[in-house]
Amino acid sequence: MNQKGFANIILIVLVVVLAGVAGYFALTKNSTPTEQTITPQPPAQNSTPQASAPTPVAPTATAPTADSPRIITCNPRGYDSEYFKREKPCFSDMTAIDIERENKALAIIKKAIAAKSSLQYTYGSLPQLFVSDKRYQVIQVNIAPLTGNVVIDIVGEKVTDYFVPFGFVENSVKRFVFLDRLPSQGSTNGNFIRQYTFGKEKSTTLSATEVYYPQTYYYYDGPMGSTGVKVLSSTTNSVTLGIYDRNKPLPQKPGDDFVQFEQVGTKVINLAD
Repeated sequence: MNQKGFANIILIVLVVVLAGVAGYFALTKNSTPTEQTITPQPPAQNSTPQASAPTPVAPTATAPTADSPRIITCNPRGYDSEYFKREKPCFSDMTAIDIERENKALAIIKKAIAAKSSLQYTYGSLPQLFVSDKRYQVIQVNIAPLTGNVVIDIVGEKVTDYFVPFGFVENSVKRFVFLDRLPSQGSTNGNFIRQYTFGKEKSTTLSATEVYYPQTYYYYDGPMGSTGVKVLSSTTNSVTLGIYDRNKPLPQKPGDDFVQFEQVGTKVINLAD
């Protein structure tokens, strides 16, 4: 090989080597990571302003209206210790209106008690408001040896009715339906049904409800003269009671301190409006 050919070979080798070195440095430069600072973008703003949450407002107590008779379930001046234990805590559900009505009714009933000796306070109990109404209050009083209900007209300032429930058939938010006793006629007596609707002047006797001894609405007799009334079925305007025969007692179980009677019929009681 002549010198010219050898020189060409050397030149080609140098070009290849230089090209390789340049590629190496270029690759190394591109592989080095570049530190970047990323600035977080603010959240997108809604063009519609958001309403702030409303501040909670405590509900306003609504006093009963004058046209809404209601039962007073906790009279702080008349409850007994057993009621307190059972209903504890026995806070007053009486409003200022109820207290004013009770005071008016008590003033009227005191005059009635002074004029009629059979109306008297017994067992140390105070008379107490039972039904509060704009005109006709119902006051519970003890009339020895029973507790009765007196209806007082605080507008007309007089007692308009008195009744002793001998067994509640219904005790609801608008009326009492209860048993009363027929006057004794020798060995014959019995029961009938009366109803008092809240806000009325008087209770009413429901027609065709009398039953005569030995038949009765009581399905048992218990100690201390206790009795029981059982509603077999009911609708909005009626109740169905069993009729029992006192001369047909059912066999007593050991330990029973009451006597149940055989059912001999039923009676549908139509209630007043």
